[in-house]
Amino acid sequence: PIAGTDSQGNPFIPKGGRQFEAGVKIHPTDAVLVTITGYHIKESNRPVSDDSTGDPFDQIQIGSMTSKGIELEGSVSLPENFSLIANYSYNQAREQGSSRQLENVPKTNASLWATKNFDLGSERSLMLGGGVRHVGKNRSFGAAFPNGITTPAFTLVDALFELSIRDWTFAINATNLFDKRYYSACLARGDCFMGSERNIFGTVSYRF
Repeated sequence: PIAGTDSQGNPFIPKGGRQFEAGVKIHPTDAVLVTITGYHIKESNRPVSDDSTGDPFDQIQIGSMTSKGIELEGSVSLPENFSLIANYSYNQAREQGSSRQLENVPKTNASLWATKNFDLGSERSLMLGGGVRHVGKNRSFGAAFPNGITTPAFTLVDALFELSIRDWTFAINATNLFDKRYYSACLARGDCFMGSERNIFGTVSYRF
């Protein structure tokens, strides 16, 4: 069910969907794992902006939206307690009867993460990690920008410090480590949203 009404004052009818998904895992060696997944999702009665009115918040329900793509993930354990995890996804999302990508939905996303463990002895260990996240560009369409306005792609760096002493774990995580300024989304109605600034937070946990 969807709360609210469309631009004509009619209550929204429930939204529905159908999804097919298939995947395969490849384990060529004990140290390597690769996962490949493909999916096809069809959604009906999706609310979208009604560009025929002057109110940017007016919405109508379209016939359907189709999202299909692939997701790839690979992990490998390397000598000297190194490990790598890589991800890539491609998503083609289109409304019925349209040849353009759904608004504010990037086609590509990717990430790469690496960690190294250090054995400090006496039931103590240290893990250092770092990685990058990439989000592809996306577009928004409206009366003011009939050809669309683009949110540029961006790449962010994250980091991790984790110290374990017996049953205690002390961790520090940092997202957007270099405090990069970027737009998370720009809308054709005329406003853009800044992405999250650098965020550093610590956690203490005890296992029993």
